[in-house]
Amino acid sequence: MRVFSDASKYSDLGSSLIIPNSILNKTGIKFPKNLNTYDFGFTVEENKFHFEDNYGISPCPSVISYALLVCASGKSSNIHLTGIDGYKNGDSRNFELELLFELYFKNKSVPKICSITDTKFNLPIISVYNLI
Repeated sequence: MRVFSDASKYSDLGSSLIIPNSILNKTGIKFPKNLNTYDFGFTVEENKFHFEDNYGISPCPSVISYALLVCASGKSSNIHLTGIDGYKNGDSRNFELELLFELYFKNKSVPKICSITDTKFNLPIISVYNLI
C-alpha cells in the first residue's frame, strides 16, 4: 500500500492522517511519533455503503470508497471529484465503482457529489469554472 511507502513523508505535511487502525495493526508499520493519526474503521461488505461517526462499510476496498465514507461521516456539504474517468472497458473495477456510486446515491444522508472533469460514471458533472 502506498500509504506505508510514504509514511516518513507525512510528518512533514503539518496535518493529520485518517487511516484504519486495523491496517496499522496488521502491517506493524509505525508512523513518525509527531504525526497525528485518526482511526476511521473500514470494512468491505457486499452491496453495502454505510457510515457511522468512526467507521464505514463499503462494497469495495478502494481509496475512493474510503474517502467518500470519511466525507459522509464528517458531514461534508459537497464533494468535488476529479480524475474519476474509470478503467479500460471490461475491467471489473469499473463495475465496482458503478456499484459504489449507485449505493452512495441511495443513501439520503450523504453530501452532494459531482465531478469537475469528464467521467464515464453516472455522476453529475459541473465545470470547474462554475466554482470560481
